[in-house]
Amino acid sequence: MEPYDFIQASRLINPVADGLSWHLINFMKEFKTPREFRNHAVPLIASSFILDHFPPGMHLFDPRQVFRVLYKDSCHKAIEGLETSPIGSVELAKAVSWMGCSFSSQFVEIQAAGSSRDWHEQQLAKRKDILSQFKSEDTCFSCIRRRPQYTLPCGHMICQVCVRIFSSTSITDPWLVEVKACPVCTAPTHDLTIRLVPDTSRLRVLSIDGGGIRGAAPLGFLKALEDEVGIPNFAIQRHFDVKFGTSSGGLIVMSLDILGWTVDECLDYLKMFANKAFPPRSCILRFMSKVPLLSTFTRLTLFFFTLLTDSKYSANGLESLLMDTYGLHRGITDCSFASHIGSHVGVTLTRARDDYSHLPSGCGQQAVKWWEVYFDGKRVSGHGIYQDGGLAFNNPASIALREAVALTPDGAEPSILLSLGTGSSAPLRKYLSIVYETFPFRVGRALWHRVSSRTSWDTLVGHRRSDSKCNLYRLDDDSEQENPLLDDVTQIDPVHQKAKEIAKGSPILPSLACSFRSALFYFQLDESHPPFFRNGRYECVGQILCRLRSPSVEYCSFMNRLWTNKATFHLEGQSVGVVEEDVYRNFQAVIHFSTMSLEKPLPVRLIEGDTCHDISGSPFSIQWLVRRQKLDATFGTPEHKKRNNRETLESPSSKRLRVRY
Repeated sequence: MEPYDFIQASRLINPVADGLSWHLINFMKEFKTPREFRNHAVPLIASSFILDHFPPGMHLFDPRQVFRVLYKDSCHKAIEGLETSPIGSVELAKAVSWMGCSFSSQFVEIQAAGSSRDWHEQQLAKRKDILSQFKSEDTCFSCIRRRPQYTLPCGHMICQVCVRIFSSTSITDPWLVEVKACPVCTAPTHDLTIRLVPDTSRLRVLSIDGGGIRGAAPLGFLKALEDEVGIPNFAIQRHFDVKFGTSSGGLIVMSLDILGWTVDECLDYLKMFANKAFPPRSCILRFMSKVPLLSTFTRLTLFFFTLLTDSKYSANGLESLLMDTYGLHRGITDCSFASHIGSHVGVTLTRARDDYSHLPSGCGQQAVKWWEVYFDGKRVSGHGIYQDGGLAFNNPASIALREAVALTPDGAEPSILLSLGTGSSAPLRKYLSIVYETFPFRVGRALWHRVSSRTSWDTLVGHRRSDSKCNLYRLDDDSEQENPLLDDVTQIDPVHQKAKEIAKGSPILPSLACSFRSALFYFQLDESHPPFFRNGRYECVGQILCRLRSPSVEYCSFMNRLWTNKATFHLEGQSVGVVEEDVYRNFQAVIHFSTMSLEKPLPVRLIEGDTCHDISGSPFSIQWLVRRQKLDATFGTPEHKKRNNRETLESPSSKRLRVRY
């Protein structure tokens, strides 16, 4: 039996990053000379290990044992994996020893620096001149252990953990991070802010189908939903944490999140874009397409013309419009309005030779610009040519759901997924029935049915797990009326208006709006009073909090609405109401409760009139809250979170509610 390993045990909740050796290779290969490798690469790698293993709360283990147990093997793999070595083979064999020695010596010096975070920040700043020359799409050069997520103005890409470690939290909003400078090269970021999702919230997802000019329909649905939610000065895109779109849907999510446009501004741009994308056909072709006997011949002629020219419409003029709108050099990982509101944006692409494919990190994400995702295929780092995702996944809801799950640390489902459709294809005219019943057209219809938006949605709903906590909603034009063609630009306003009327007449709209208002609240345990077992029950203290912050216009309007409507939070027969004072202060309802099991689901719901919906993350267990808040991370967290030593989070004006389960 092997002896108990205390070092490994201390890292059970915060294990060494997967793929550490791969990230080390990416970092080491940037150094070209033995001098650079010895004087810069080695101490920075050792310092990153210090940052990783010694967050606040970690026991001061012998650094030699820490390096041997946690990092030595990864360093060996990285050295062996270097294709070209910046130093000789003899010296290369000593590199791991250098790293171990540097790790131990820096551990001694760190005592004067105050913390491993401050120490590593000093080591990076000391080498900012050489680090400013290095850029990577695959590895965060701040911590050298994770994939990066945000591109800063200087060009360096950093991960979300480093954003939380090296940036300060806004004094008015605990989930708004102010990035003053790049941690890698210290270059200023011009007051960049990045919003984070509260630890105990679950994601809210928006999926928008493609459909040419019928993209005006999702904009109509969004406008109706925005009006129904009824929070002034709070744009509809701020109700979603993840947004995916295909074709025109991609154009919409990019405009909403990357540019921060309103729904009305997106509609105006869609009109301009459609007029550029779909120039009118000649008068002769338009006349022939309306004559029953000639229309089939005309359609076939246009079909073969499209095959020969590889497109139905030319992209001339569109690329310049897209570049002017989204920016010539703006990459898909650059910080934008989406970063400020804490949103993740995705546009589906289809491989020209097979099917939809996710662009993995490291295959040219940063090199791909937002304006490039339309029309002409884009070759990405040898992975093939990508084109419009509508050819395979016109309804990207399943993709959006999968990516949202991947964004969470524990693979949790989102709380809400809203899918917006663009209407079904127009039914075939009877006089074409003979032609369309032939074998080629039957095969075509069968293939099209498999990738249709409605089929995709039915499949997603049908494969939903019985214990799923994700609420699925879809708004679409399911009427039997013939929908306009995808390139009929004259129908944009009618499509938009019809969609608004459909949404306002839908029975799910009030419930959907209440769901989004409820999702603005979340619950967290009081860190200074972790759950403890007494008399056969777990005694707990928690708080209901709001994502919106006082004294913003949107917060005051929202809380005034809830107070006027006598909204209450419901907890297993007990309730706490919104009072007038909550309109003028940050909402915080402190709750004392007990439960017999840490795994028992705890429902917390917001009641408005006749509607009742779970707040974000609800129902949840105490154990889930503990894991999400990392309250069981006795030896520190990856974000270097400091423990709250205050006796209580309650203030004299906080409401108290005692509940027993």
